Amino acid sequence: MQKKSYLTLIIVFLFASVAIKTIAVMKFSYMISKFLAAEYPHFAFVGGSVPQELPGKYGAATMEIKHPDTHYPLNDNDAWAVLLLPPDEGFIRLGPKGRPFALSMYHQLHCLNALRYAHVAARLGLVAHPEDRDMYHDNHCLNYIRQGLLCRADNSLPPINSSAATQYRCQDWTKVRNFVKQNRDDWDGVPLTHAWEEPD
Repeated sequence: MQKKSYLTLIIVFLFASVAIKTIAVMKFSYMISKFLAAEYPHFAFVGGSVPQELPGKYGAATMEIKHPDTHYPLNDNDAWAVLLLPPDEGFIRLGPKGRPFALSMYHQLHCLNALRYAHVAARLGLVAHPEDRDMYHDNHCLNYIRQGLLCRADNSLPPINSSAATQYRCQDWTKVRNFVKQNRDDWDGVPLTHAWEEPD
């Protein structure tokens, strides 16, 4: 008799655990859908009906530009790797099904790091035949960074031939990073199933 009651208790516990987890996942999906519906009321996240920018307001920040800058030496791979944190290099998911997007800031940092690495590798002779190296990615990255610079058209006026630090007003990149980290945490463990679903 006691074995039966333990078995019944285990079955009830397992059923309750599954029910609680199912409710939690449904609630999470509902909350994400409500948040995104409020944030993006006119986007279906299907086909071309997607936003062009990250949701939210990120405000301004001040960046101090120093010459020379010793924080990111060309040959310090670890220092440059920190720029690309979180590890998914700024890919985010938006919409009720979590459609993936690449964030431009991280794409530009990835390209800058790739060009830096190619330069260091060539300079240190780590590439046996540099003339045989495929230039497609380098060309893509140079153009992507060029387009990003032109698009933002930074009209700051840094002093010429000055070693003094200069203050720049920038968009707050730390808030963008925080959004990316929170977005990754929110979608952790949620599969990409049907995220790219096209309209019927």
